[in-house]
Amino acid sequence: MIRVDIISGVQGAGKSTLILRLLDTVYAHEAVALIENEQGKVRLSHQAVRDMRGSAASSPDVFVTEIPMGCICCSRTDMLEQTITDISRWGTFGRILLEPSGTARLTDLLPLVQRMLPDKALIHHVVSVVDATSFERRMLLSGDFFKSQLRNSPLVFLSKTGLLPSEETKRIQRQILSIAPDCHILKPDLSDWDRTTPITVPLTAHTIPLLSRYRTVRNHPGPSKQ
Repeated sequence: MIRVDIISGVQGAGKSTLILRLLDTVYAHEAVALIENEQGKVRLSHQAVRDMRGSAASSPDVFVTEIPMGCICCSRTDMLEQTITDISRWGTFGRILLEPSGTARLTDLLPLVQRMLPDKALIHHVVSVVDATSFERRMLLSGDFFKSQLRNSPLVFLSKTGLLPSEETKRIQRQILSIAPDCHILKPDLSDWDRTTPITVPLTAHTIPLLSRYRTVRNHPGPSKQ
């Protein structure tokens, strides 16, 4: 069973930067397949990822593939399923990092992945990347969408906080927690990533009481890591 981490966020939020940091730290010793569906200008090439990890022969492999010309939530669902099927068949990779487009709704994507790939992949982590410098503007322009993404993300990574005063960052964190009280805002250095509890229960097909399910699993007396 391949673990799938979904890295969500609007274009320019810092998803690619977060993914590179994950590959260099948390998943440095894992063979990872990266599926990109982002339509923006910044994409991660296979060579860029390999250069980041170094050229040591012992370094686990990283495979990068792109699903272009459409969103995996609607017009490209067939290609997403085929890509994950192929990756699982190879037997080389234990984890997939899925980077959807900035317009993909988690309320559509999460049940889709869970429903169509029950025997191939398990949703492990869901994280929304939020650009701290544009948080207020995003809330004004697309507040309903933004709030929905946060409420369906057990993990939130606040990017570009170094460009703001610490008090402003804390204020944004409070706003995020007022929208999604049970989410976990990751530390900038990701030192708490590997201690967060994965989603291990099935997600419903149409409605996703994700945070209540996540809270149930998080408080379960079993092991906190898989």
